[in-house]
Amino acid sequence: MKTWIAILVSFITCFFPLFAQEQNAIDSLQKELDKAEIDTLRISIMSELADAWYASDPEQSLRINNEVIRLADEAIPKYSGKGRERLYLYKAASINNLGILAMDRGEVMKAIEYYEQSIPAFEESGYHLFLAKSYNNIGFVYENQGDIERGLEYYFKSLKLRETINDYSGIGESYNNIAYIYQAQGDLKKSLETFMMALTFFEKVNDQIGIALIYNNVGGIYKKTGEYRKALEHYQKSSAIRKKLEDHKTLSSVYGNIGDTYRKLGIKDSAKFYFEHSLREAKIANNKSRMASAADHMAIFLYDEGDLSSALKYAEEGLKLSIELGFPERMRESYETVSLIYEKKGDYKQAFLAYKGFKEMSDSLLSDETKQEAIKQQMKYSFDKRELEITKEKEKSELEHEAEVKQQRMIIYSSVAGLLIVLVFSFFLYNRFRVTRQQKAIIEKQKNIVEEQKEMVELQKEMVDEKNKEITDSINYAKRIQQAILPPARLIKQFLPQSFVYYQPKDIVAGDFYWLEASNGNIVFAAADCTGHGVPGAMVSVVCHNALNRSVREFRQDEPGKILDKTRDLVIETFEKSDQEVKDGMDISLCKLNQQTSELQWSGANNPLWIIRNNSLIEYKADKQPIGKFENARPFTTHSVPLEKNDMIYIFTDGYADQFGGEKGKKFKYKQLQELLLSIAHLEPETQKQMLEAALGNWKGNLEQVDDVCIFGVRFAG
Repeated sequence: MKTWIAILVSFITCFFPLFAQEQNAIDSLQKELDKAEIDTLRISIMSELADAWYASDPEQSLRINNEVIRLADEAIPKYSGKGRERLYLYKAASINNLGILAMDRGEVMKAIEYYEQSIPAFEESGYHLFLAKSYNNIGFVYENQGDIERGLEYYFKSLKLRETINDYSGIGESYNNIAYIYQAQGDLKKSLETFMMALTFFEKVNDQIGIALIYNNVGGIYKKTGEYRKALEHYQKSSAIRKKLEDHKTLSSVYGNIGDTYRKLGIKDSAKFYFEHSLREAKIANNKSRMASAADHMAIFLYDEGDLSSALKYAEEGLKLSIELGFPERMRESYETVSLIYEKKGDYKQAFLAYKGFKEMSDSLLSDETKQEAIKQQMKYSFDKRELEITKEKEKSELEHEAEVKQQRMIIYSSVAGLLIVLVFSFFLYNRFRVTRQQKAIIEKQKNIVEEQKEMVELQKEMVDEKNKEITDSINYAKRIQQAILPPARLIKQFLPQSFVYYQPKDIVAGDFYWLEASNGNIVFAAADCTGHGVPGAMVSVVCHNALNRSVREFRQDEPGKILDKTRDLVIETFEKSDQEVKDGMDISLCKLNQQTSELQWSGANNPLWIIRNNSLIEYKADKQPIGKFENARPFTTHSVPLEKNDMIYIFTDGYADQFGGEKGKKFKYKQLQELLLSIAHLEPETQKQMLEAALGNWKGNLEQVDDVCIFGVRFAG
């Protein structure tokens, strides 16, 4: 439920100095909540907080969902229109979440109560997609309790609503649930047809969760018919998708099915492997229903192996969980397993008691009444659709008949009058009247469609504006954090009075940065270009900036080449913590200036050093390797450069030279940058900055800036 935007916001604002963890997301939302003053915004943030707490602290999620419901009830009377509808949506979603939390605790009846309470609020919100989901949730619980009649009632309610709004994933889900009931009643052919119908709807919208679900269920049909190789083929397709989605709950079910198929084929090692993994995934998901099923599978396997004591332990654990859930299908399977084990152990009394429970659950699930109800509900659904079509045809026929009667009357009156001209004129008038009425009806219909589309567009625009503001606010906050790590202008002027920094990010935040540190009487300064720009570049820049600080402050490096060597080690160490290979890093030009000895030490990673002396430009070339992971990496070279009075030192990134513009839309290039610097090097540093900025603006014209720009200029006063 938490959107990628919320994750990205948490990642940026809490990044320094390490990558954000789940708690950072919660802290970020809490900060937003503390600043929010508008009712709808506070309630929206609290809804996201409730979702964020769901996995780690269900009790906290429960408390926040209840608070959302209370605040929504207080705010609803103050609003109208779209604002009121959104408040109803937040309220309904939180009530629905309480149902999910109740299901997780095994409180089935309480879950149904919450689901049914959410329906009026969903209806008020006008969000039919969520209303259909609520109907489906209720149907699922009733079905698993053995109340097939009521389960079907809600499944068909959900299906009808989903068809009206073209919710293809929802339609697929509804057909899948109905197919389950056919399967439970023993009609495997009808069940397989219905599952395949569901698959066509999931594939229309590339719904990977739905597609994986159908592969698993079709595998179940083939397993029941003894076509085990086909079953395994479909189960493996389902598990491949579930692994990518890290869906532990459903992966437990698929593994259990694969294990059971291998058991039926007599391949014991594979069966045991998948049964153990099924139980592990169920425990990771903390899902009672899946834990019960996995325990039951392990019990059957151990029973076949003759380990009756261990088998009984797993079987009774599964039965206990099934009884807590109150699902007859699960209880039937658990009772049957317990009965078989007690019978094999020779404890016929306990075996009989368990078999009695198995028989009661079987009778409940396989009654003729429920089987007939499934057929009845499908016929009722089909009949409702046909009845609607017949009603429309009847209305059309009546309108046509009425028009014919009027036409006949006019002909009779005209004939009696004996005036042909009157007959022709009357027919003309009638015909025009009918056309006008049809045109008016069409216009009214089109007007209604336009109004509905306009409302929808306004709602979507409102939602986009709101999300856009959230993203922009978050990135602006990240900009403040990034600016906080850059050396302030007063500090640069304190140590380098005759200097300028021309820094112009492409986006709000940047991958380029400049850096300055005073160390042992020396001034160390740099211009750096990290991989990318915008948000990704800003993330890398924080890592690299932190590594530079540690190299000088923590590891006491003061020679430029050694500083870059240590910085490279720290950057690689940070990125190697990721499960995936990260090749990001930075290009940098780094100087150490000793004003007492008039010596400049310099080292560069891909970016050079330029010195302008007596109207001539001297270039020191950098090592052709970045700060980051690089094959055949070598230690960075430290160059010693004797300075003369009024020398102008320039270090920079590639953004200025790479900018497209001019009459032919080409790059500015380094040669033109050299000529520009030679023409302005004699001016005051701040004037140079202004002229660099003006020259880039003129060159760029109406074209977009392609990269971040950073130029650091220093005049050596001698």
